[in-house]
Amino acid sequence: MHPEILHIGSLALRSYGLTLALSFFVGLWYVIKRSQRENVNVNLMINFAFVVIFAGLIGARLAFVLFHLGDFASDPLSAVNPFGAGGHFGIMGMNLYGGVLLSIISGYIYVRRKKQSLWHVFDIFAPTVALGIGITRIGCFLNGCCFGVPTDLPWCIHFPEGSIPFSQFGDTCLHPTQLYSSL
Repeated sequence: MHPEILHIGSLALRSYGLTLALSFFVGLWYVIKRSQRENVNVNLMINFAFVVIFAGLIGARLAFVLFHLGDFASDPLSAVNPFGAGGHFGIMGMNLYGGVLLSIISGYIYVRRKKQSLWHVFDIFAPTVALGIGITRIGCFLNGCCFGVPTDLPWCIHFPEGSIPFSQFGDTCLHPTQLYSSL
């Protein structure tokens, strides 16, 4: 488990953020190449990509905050403030399903407003959803979040002391659900 890839002064490059950004770049590259191959308006597809990326980030954060309202009760601004306690920079905590849901809704509205074929646009983007989840779930594994339940299967994972799974289950062997999702 490697939640932080490297430090530059007090700024940390986190594995989850890196894989999330990588998934966006790989997905955008795929969409551009496929749009060119199918003679589809590339600028329209790039704009669509940015709409769904930003909607996904907002939806993922919003869903996380809604599912963890108690954590933000004493300091509601911490739900959106990237300058956290302890000198950390960044907003930690996202929920995949909230991101996917708001991306689909925003993408649908964008495509309808641009009077494009919903199914054709979604067909071009569908592989990027699977690819993005596959890449980003590796970041979840490296981060130690989104872990599974105890198991005695031979491929189970022992998360290290200090990790979130260790704080809940100790040295118990857990399903590597992040890797299942990635596959």
